[in-house]
Amino acid sequence: MLRSAGLKESGLPLLR
Repeated sequence: MLRSAGLKESGLPLLR
């Protein structure tokens, strides 16, 4: 859950 939320929340803005 922490990895899924961190990747989606930290991955979306970081990648974009």
